Amino acid sequence: MAQYTTSNTNDISNADPSVEFIYSNKQDDPIALITNHQTYYYLKDRLGLINNNQQLVEGYHYNAFGKLSIKDTDSIIINNSNHNNPYAYTGRRFDNESGLYYYRNCYYQPSLTRFISNDPKGFVDGYNYVCVCKEQST
Repeated sequence: MAQYTTSNTNDISNADPSVEFIYSNKQDDPIALITNHQTYYYLKDRLGLINNNQQLVEGYHYNAFGKLSIKDTDSIIINNSNHNNPYAYTGRRFDNESGLYYYRNCYYQPSLTRFISNDPKGFVDGYNYVCVCKEQST
C-alpha cells in the first residue's frame, strides 16, 4: 500500500515524489494531479481526469457501492490508473492492490459493501462500530 502524510483535511505528502496534488480549501477535494511533468485536473464527483487541453484522459465509473472501473481514452477498461491517480469514490484514496478505500481511520471494501475495520472511537456515535455516515448515503 502507498504511504501518505495527512493534515486534518487532506494528504500533504506521499511516498512517491514524482506525484504531487493540488487541493481546494475543502476537505477531500483534490483538484489537480501532477505526474511526469503533466498536470491533470479532476472532474467533479471523481468521474475522470482531463489534461490542459480539457480532453478526458481517464474516466472513472462506479457502481452504487463504489466499485471502481477505470476507462482509458478509447473507453477500454484498464486495471490501474495510467496517471498514478489514487483518488476515487467520495474523494478518498483507492488502493488498487487491495481493492480498499481508505477513510482516514478505517477501510471500506466496495465488493463487500461495508467498512472492514472498526471505528477507533468505538461507540461514540452509537452501537455500530462501522457506521460512520449516521445513516446518510455517500
